[in-house]
Amino acid sequence: MLKAKRPLLSMALIRSNDANSELNLKPLRYRRLNLSDLEQYKQLLRDNKVGYIGFLFKDLCDNIDNAFYVQGAFDGNDNLIGLIVGIRNFENARPVPVANHQSAKSSSNGQKQELAHIVTVLVDKAYRRRKIGTTLLDYFTRDILTDANQRQIYTVAPKDVGTFFTGNKFKEIAEVEGFYNGQDGGILVVKQLNSKFLDA
Repeated sequence: MLKAKRPLLSMALIRSNDANSELNLKPLRYRRLNLSDLEQYKQLLRDNKVGYIGFLFKDLCDNIDNAFYVQGAFDGNDNLIGLIVGIRNFENARPVPVANHQSAKSSSNGQKQELAHIVTVLVDKAYRRRKIGTTLLDYFTRDILTDANQRQIYTVAPKDVGTFFTGNKFKEIAEVEGFYNGQDGGILVVKQLNSKFLDA
């Protein structure tokens, strides 16, 4: 497996603590986050010890030039219990380790592909194993495919979370040494996308 340099952003599929002992079984809602969600957003990050993810929340919500994708999952009481933050075309914004890999340079017909990036995925512990993370990932995937026929989507996942992505048909490309706190390594994973996904 290739060794890659540490990229600038982090990613996590993790949880927050649920104050209630019983799971809220009301239907979940998915929507874009806005500035009114700031406190819940900070709480979700704080509970999961994620800290600053590299972008101001206001910048994510203002979404100038349509660069970002920020989608939340809410329970029946409108509590934020999961989210995904993505960048639609990360290769134009920052250098990334996968950008130099042959699989990220061109499609099967030789055309250069745009590279989307998952900054973070978070899911509350009480709501895990309900396909919330997969649903958020699907929302992002469908969104980035609306203006391009073929793309690749990538992230660096903690080793204990890599199965979430491989289970969603991501391919392991490289190990990233010292990605988390300069100590723990991560796994660079990539998924090839095309317009057929929208028909699924």
